Amino acid sequence: MGGVAPRKKVRQRPRVDPEATLPLPPCRICGGPIPLEEGRDRPRGHYCAPCLVERRKEVGLGIQATSQAYGDHYVEHMGVRPTHTVGAQARRQSANALQRTMQREWEAAHEGEVFDPEWFREHVLPGLAPLSLVTIARATGMSTSAASRVRSGLRVPHPRHWGALAAFTEDSRSD
Repeated sequence: MGGVAPRKKVRQRPRVDPEATLPLPPCRICGGPIPLEEGRDRPRGHYCAPCLVERRKEVGLGIQATSQAYGDHYVEHMGVRPTHTVGAQARRQSANALQRTMQREWEAAHEGEVFDPEWFREHVLPGLAPLSLVTIARATGMSTSAASRVRSGLRVPHPRHWGALAAFTEDSRSD
């Protein structure tokens, strides 16, 4: 009968201090503190809010070049850009038609009301900087590319989205 002989001594487990915590990581750019979200004892990200805006700009430039290279490779093999395939055009037409319908319904319900884009730029836009594109897109139903244009201030969204964005930015300021 072969095998390994049983241990002669019970394995000791190291003592764990339940109160011991790791130090909070600093921002990777400025070294400042990263704010914690409610209910979390560790930050999710690696950057503070001001540095996150700059990091997004930096990363965005690389994404654009990579996307262009992929599109060029796709054209070489398929003969058409990925955004111009029949399936892509059909999905785009369907999504645009749905958005136009929702916009007409909202405008009919809010007929006669006046909405000032300057109010959006002054009160809502500054609070969007620390939010991710996915968060903005989910709150409004718009695409992440449209959310990017809104967050950067290049586009003012349709007034039907202002309430959701204003409420969201107010929630994030109260933390």
